[in-house]
Amino acid sequence: MPKIFNDLFIVGLALFIGLLAGRIFDRVGIPEIIGMVITGLILGPNFLSILNSQHDALYKHVINLVLSFFGFFIGAELRLNELRRLGRHILSILIFEVGTVFTLVFASIYVLTNDWVLSIFLATLSVSTAPAATADVIWEYRAQGPLSTTILALIGFDDIVAVLVYTLVTTYTFQTIGVTESKIHPINYFINHVGISIIIGVALGISVIFIGKTLKKRKDIILLAIGIVVFSSGLVEVLDGSEIISSLIIGFMYENYFKESPLSIDLLRDLTSPIFTLFFVVIGSQLSPFSVFEIGTIGLTYIGSSIIGKTVGSKLGAKISNASPSISKYIGFTLYSQAGVALGLAHKLYLDITISGGSRFLELGNSIVNIATSSALVLLIIGPFSLRYALTKSGEAYKITREELILED
Repeated sequence: MPKIFNDLFIVGLALFIGLLAGRIFDRVGIPEIIGMVITGLILGPNFLSILNSQHDALYKHVINLVLSFFGFFIGAELRLNELRRLGRHILSILIFEVGTVFTLVFASIYVLTNDWVLSIFLATLSVSTAPAATADVIWEYRAQGPLSTTILALIGFDDIVAVLVYTLVTTYTFQTIGVTESKIHPINYFINHVGISIIIGVALGISVIFIGKTLKKRKDIILLAIGIVVFSSGLVEVLDGSEIISSLIIGFMYENYFKESPLSIDLLRDLTSPIFTLFFVVIGSQLSPFSVFEIGTIGLTYIGSSIIGKTVGSKLGAKISNASPSISKYIGFTLYSQAGVALGLAHKLYLDITISGGSRFLELGNSIVNIATSSALVLLIIGPFSLRYALTKSGEAYKITREELILED
């Protein structure tokens, strides 16, 4: 690789082309995230190879940092008064969505392959919803209302549920197939991943509230918020926690217990938008377009059953809890995207099962990662389109005007 392709050159190129692609796609009515992901595909190792494995350390920091900011902004959307009003609906939708998609994916893959181990692992991955991709579309279309609030709450809790399901499934399955618990400690992983994240989030959230009360200038408040989120990202990475969970708690406390928060949230989102663009370009570079042609019957079954399971489960949960018409009618179209959490758990599963179980599980590990990767690419295209449809049809798209964002003082 030429020396000109240093980290700064790559960051600048990814930002510039990702921005242009996002604007072009937006102009023709396509969610901008798809343009950014395609930019990553073109710059990635499958085409130009400008974004490649030589810069993995840079990509890791970008991904962790952006997940922290996404968690913060999702938490800031969860206002106590709205959660009290929608909490019953959110819980019902979450339970039925997770239960339905897990059951349907497991049953579909098992009928096709007669392999219960592969089936239960793929069902575990299907539970997650990509928080970054989903939230970005909501913010791109400046959506506001009960449906948008419900979606943001669901993807916020989804990370916790996905890790919990992963823990329960791997605990049972590893013991059953002979991967001894002495080598793998999934319960410890869950406690560390979620428990430590909650402690960090609460501690730093309290710090923001108390320190923020001493600040008067908006620039100081913004610096405080950015600093806390960046610090949280680094601390969580060191302690192997979840960026989404810890920063979501910080954002929730910032919005609900810090009276100066309205002066900074939207401006913070605008100031950090460049790293969001970089994030989706990097995610795109790590996907392979050619894997779609090798997805096979199992991959297609996984995608189809995931979409049907999330659609039926979420709509059923909304109906049972007597959610508003906009939620009941359109929630089923909003949770298809999969990316960071699903891919992260797939790679963790691969490492756990191949390192501890040996070469006899290598084929199983490879199958799980390949199916998760190729499916993520397809669902990252389908998900934003279906979410945009739901936001538009529900009347929540463009409820926040640009004037409100700019003239918030």
